Amino acid sequence: RRASFLLQHELLKLGFPYVVAGDFNAELESVDLSPLSPLNLTHSLPARQTYPAEHPQAEIDMILSKGLRVVEYHVDPSALFSDHLPVRAVFEIGSGEIALEVP
Repeated sequence: RRASFLLQHELLKLGFPYVVAGDFNAELESVDLSPLSPLNLTHSLPARQTYPAEHPQAEIDMILSKGLRVVEYHVDPSALFSDHLPVRAVFEIGSGEIALEVP
């Protein structure tokens, strides 16, 4: 939870679009990530479980953004070497698109 407060503090300083991605080790609605709530980050719904890879039951690997339009968001069910499923997102920035994958 302390890490979430530190992240919130740094993100509040940014005056431009950004992406926050990775293994958060907690679901977005958890008390551990509650400091991120005031940031109103974009998270594609419906939630997609990513852990454990064999039989996913929790969404703890996420790509969150602020000031970007999510064009595509999905979980790759074919993970071979991890206990987490990779998440991929495509964002639109102005007139172009960028892709981001979290292995």
